[in-house]
Amino acid sequence: VGTVLAGSAKRITGDGVELDFDLDSFDADGVVAILPGRDKEISTELIPLAQPVFVHTSEPFRHEGGQIYMDRVPNSRRPGIYRWAEKNRHWVFAGAAETEARIEAPLDGNGLYALMEDLTPPVLEEEELNGRQLRFRFSDGGSGVAPPVVTIDGHVVPDKGHSWDGRWLELDTRS
Repeated sequence: VGTVLAGSAKRITGDGVELDFDLDSFDADGVVAILPGRDKEISTELIPLAQPVFVHTSEPFRHEGGQIYMDRVPNSRRPGIYRWAEKNRHWVFAGAAETEARIEAPLDGNGLYALMEDLTPPVLEEEELNGRQLRFRFSDGGSGVAPPVVTIDGHVVPDKGHSWDGRWLELDTRS
């Protein structure tokens, strides 16, 4: 638990967790707390790596001003930080910037955060051929699908030769 002053940067640390707030993250003085969180339902794609934590601030903060860091778990392969979305009752990927010792993600307000691992690959759900355009729809219930690198016969297709919106990959066969 720590006190934040409007106009000041602040770092709060807890057991394996650190919160950093930039200058001017808060408009008013307040309190920030890292509390033990309760486990929520986990999808079959996510593996918990540590006890969830509840982040609470008594004053709202600018979302671009806060970062959460969680200690990396030894032998984890694809760790990421997830935030519990109570409205939809599922874990949402927050981020996974990593160093040797920690995983980092932007804070998206008060709530429950957890370090988890997603080892399940994305699933190809649908294919479409529309004239000279190929479309593929992917889904992933864990951390989502990263922008793909497209290769044909071992050659990388430049970004201008395909488009990606997070679900659909579209290739123009004339490129």
